[in-house]
Amino acid sequence: MAESNGHGSRDVGDVFGFRKAAYDTKTVAQMPVLPRDMYYNMTHKNRGQAIIFNHEHFNIDKLKARTGTEVDAKNLEATLISFGFEVQMYHNLDYRSLKRIVDKGKGPRYELINW
Repeated sequence: MAESNGHGSRDVGDVFGFRKAAYDTKTVAQMPVLPRDMYYNMTHKNRGQAIIFNHEHFNIDKLKARTGTEVDAKNLEATLISFGFEVQMYHNLDYRSLKRIVDKGKGPRYELINW
């Protein structure tokens, strides 16, 4: 159902809240669920890829170590694997390394997904 945008128009924005794309639509993946769906579609054969970035130690002097993150990351990994996701986990990456992995993962991998 369309919602008022505060200016009298009853238009539905995209998942980011924009009525017109404020981002490069060529790099946004087609999602297997609609923005207002209550649940993620778990009926397709391949769930997709999940990436976990676990940060216990930081290379910023003022930030203390976050003890216990290893246990949380392992529990999250086990849960995602049990749901059928392909999981990759990374630990204590600096910004450039993390960005490189995120940028690498932006590409389409449609051949792996059974929509």
